[in-house]
Amino acid sequence: MVKSTYVQEICNVEEIRISPQIRSGYGIDQWSLNLTGDGRPIGSLEGSGDLQAAYSLMIKDIDLGTISASKAITANIAVTDRKGQSAEVTGDASVQFIKREERMAQKKGYRVLEKYALILFDFNRSDIKAHNKEIVDRIIARIREVPTATVSITGHTDSIGNPDYNVALSIKRARAAYDQILAGGIPKGDNIRYAGTGPHDPLFDNALPEGRALNRTVTVTLEYEQE
Repeated sequence: MVKSTYVQEICNVEEIRISPQIRSGYGIDQWSLNLTGDGRPIGSLEGSGDLQAAYSLMIKDIDLGTISASKAITANIAVTDRKGQSAEVTGDASVQFIKREERMAQKKGYRVLEKYALILFDFNRSDIKAHNKEIVDRIIARIREVPTATVSITGHTDSIGNPDYNVALSIKRARAAYDQILAGGIPKGDNIRYAGTGPHDPLFDNALPEGRALNRTVTVTLEYEQE
């Protein structure tokens, strides 16, 4: 087995929301909120006056590397009321980190299979976002390095909705990746093809929200003779 790993942190939510449950009969004067991952700082907020029902820390402003390396996220809220009395509340949430490999190459006799599976799509969408450009460029570069390879592009979806609709959506996703690869200078030919499997043959567990997010993807497989 030959492995090459490229790490990209992706989160399927846009924010971390904290709902504080602190009340004071005298009214809150000052408060601070600190978020940590296994003791390492992630983000913080502070203010004055009574607490709101909820506060949000945007994922784009947070170090995802720290979150993914943590077993749990801890939120600590400290308040001081107008009488100078202090109180703190702490809460924990576990972290589920799913690691995906960009490329997996496996030698089978004199044949080699390389599979790329990091092109992710938004729910019910088939357009490839800008953050996937680097991955597509790497696939294009690899195809140029092995011009004799057979390239198979397979679209996938989660299990939400009508299966027939999802199969059609997965084909659109595969076609989007196919078009981008050709736009990168790879010549059209019988050695490169695309198809879609919809929710069938899922890569991850569709019973989990994280699994459904990761199943909204396209896999690209290169097969060639090992010299």
